Amino acid sequence: MQFLFFIWMFFQWFLLPNPRANIFELTNEQQYKIDVNTTVSYRGIGTATTDLFLGILQSNEYQELISSEFQFESRTQGFGFDGDSCVYYHIELGNRTRKWHRKLVQQSYTIKVHDVHVDFDKIDTIYPYDTSSFLYKNYTASNPPFIETDNVYLQNIADSIWKQSQNVLEYARNCYQYVPKKFQYLNPISGFHTLDNILAKGGGDCGNLSSVYVTLLRMQGIPARHLVGFRSDNTLHVWSDFYLEGYGWIPLDVTYEQSDPEGDYFGHITFKQNGFIIHRGIGHTVSYRNGFIRVPSLQTYAYQDSYSMKTNRKIIIDREVVFEHLTGLENGRE
Repeated sequence: MQFLFFIWMFFQWFLLPNPRANIFELTNEQQYKIDVNTTVSYRGIGTATTDLFLGILQSNEYQELISSEFQFESRTQGFGFDGDSCVYYHIELGNRTRKWHRKLVQQSYTIKVHDVHVDFDKIDTIYPYDTSSFLYKNYTASNPPFIETDNVYLQNIADSIWKQSQNVLEYARNCYQYVPKKFQYLNPISGFHTLDNILAKGGGDCGNLSSVYVTLLRMQGIPARHLVGFRSDNTLHVWSDFYLEGYGWIPLDVTYEQSDPEGDYFGHITFKQNGFIIHRGIGHTVSYRNGFIRVPSLQTYAYQDSYSMKTNRKIIIDREVVFEHLTGLENGRE
């Protein structure tokens, strides 16, 4: 059996395309220590309960988690299709008649990040997609109301761009150039809107511009997804990537292309501009004590609450993120 395993590994690494070693250049490696402190406060009469969901940093194609530590009892569960996770806290808040910091949830991470550059000159073959794969089925599907592959307006645009493209890679680049020209950057940090809302307003923030791009690619059978995260200056950001069979996930940023048309953000992303990734894909379902809830994003947190009686009440969630650049640059605080 061991002999067969080594034969299989040889086949995987040397006979099949192993693109990440060939076309992906990882540069400017950096390491950070991050502390995330989330405080849940309650003001009101009677008792209250909070179901709190926090995204967590993990290793993926763009970052390497070195260590993590969670304080306060929690439950980890999957978030999406790529092995991303979130932590769930069921927090009981007792009788309080004034604002009182009842619970403090702490997370600590050490993580390694880098810039990513794709050398497209090394791509000499465009391979057909494995349409039976889990990856393909999940990342070419609709995800209403954010990604709707049956939208007639965008489908006509997708068909027109497809006719002008020689292959899926050229189509992906053409869509990357089309979205920033056609749609405006609007309503920053307003959350993920429905696709219909984005089209009606003629644009949206980084997450919503990415939704248009992801939808256009999925309409032509190209796996694509959102990359959701935050930067080391405590701003939030969303960009995207698409899957090229035999090579891997190709990152890009239509929002930066919109603000800097002379730049090149197709296959070229920098950690400083893009940031840490909390999860890949949006609109995932998570479970809690009373059932399930659909969460568009966990860039910061999601929660829902319940109260023992009708009265003036309020649950406040405060979040503080402290960064330490382990190579000695300035620290940041949210």
